[in-house]
Amino acid sequence: MLDEWHAFTRRCWTGLAKGLSRRSGAVLAVCIVLSVVLAFGASKLTFATGQDSYLNKDPQIDQAYREMETAKSALKKALQSSMAPGTNLSEVLAK
Repeated sequence: MLDEWHAFTRRCWTGLAKGLSRRSGAVLAVCIVLSVVLAFGASKLTFATGQDSYLNKDPQIDQAYREMETAKSALKKALQSSMAPGTNLSEVLAK
């Protein structure tokens, strides 16, 4: 049974290879057209990585995120204002 399957797939792949090798010009043309279409589509891709691009627009999650960002900003300002001149944040946090 398995030998029959291998023989069948070998015949299919061999037939496909022979057919495509006889029409190499057409295969080349299809490859060029496909490459141009994919290159054009890839040039139109844009990526959005901000918080507003997430799929979950639940107001509760959005509000929690904004509160967390506000708290982080306030903590950063408080740390910067309490640091001695000439020190950086990693030195303060290492203590």
